[in-house]
Amino acid sequence: MDDSVEKPSASGVDAGAGSASTVLVAVRGPSGAGKSSTAARIRSAYGRGLAIVGQDLLRREVLRERDVAGGANIGLISLVARHALDSGCHTVVEGILDAERYGAMLTDLVAHHRGRSFLYYSPHRTGHRSPETNGQAGRPARDPWDHGVW
Repeated sequence: MDDSVEKPSASGVDAGAGSASTVLVAVRGPSGAGKSSTAARIRSAYGRGLAIVGQDLLRREVLRERDVAGGANIGLISLVARHALDSGCHTVVEGILDAERYGAMLTDLVAHHRGRSFLYYSPHRTGHRSPETNGQAGRPARDPWDHGVW
């Protein structure tokens, strides 16, 4: 079922990200839940033309920043994801992405994405086992602002 809709900008100027053909996927969950592995598997299955925007890479490596409210990484994640989408890449944003700190950014990113957007929450730690042995790799998100498919 495709619940995607075109979302016009409030100003009448198209400030959207990506195109009708790009797909945005966000994978959230606690440390050790397999988010990075899931993103890597998606890329492996899809191939070129898929960007992975990793919270850990941008926050820890690029900015060397602690995970704090209003941190510079929040805007950088949005900027990199938008650029990838605008370049025609399907995009996977992955990380803990705590709803309190990252919820507004993710909501805005999805609201302005011209294509289909999906948000998943993986609540289980994998213990570095494969999702097949863990039993449940992920489920649609249940936070009030992340409805799985927009």
